[in-house]
Amino acid sequence: MQINLQPAVSTCSNFVDASRVLQCKTIVIVPLIVKNTRSDEENRITLIWACNLADECLHLQCLYSRIRHHNPMVKGVDQLCR
Repeated sequence: MQINLQPAVSTCSNFVDASRVLQCKTIVIVPLIVKNTRSDEENRITLIWACNLADECLHLQCLYSRIRHHNPMVKGVDQLCR
């Protein structure tokens, strides 16, 4: 089996900058980690993807934004995301 993973360029309309302003940005989603976990019962591949703007985005509900992993109660951002 051969799997070909490639980056995807897309538009994110939920990017929240440091000023708490919602913006539309061009992003790149890339495969970051590929894990092959084997056991006696199954062969499993886990893919972990990342966004090139993950460190800059303050959107709490974004799957890729690292802000939710570091400080989930950043003042002012939680109200933007409801």
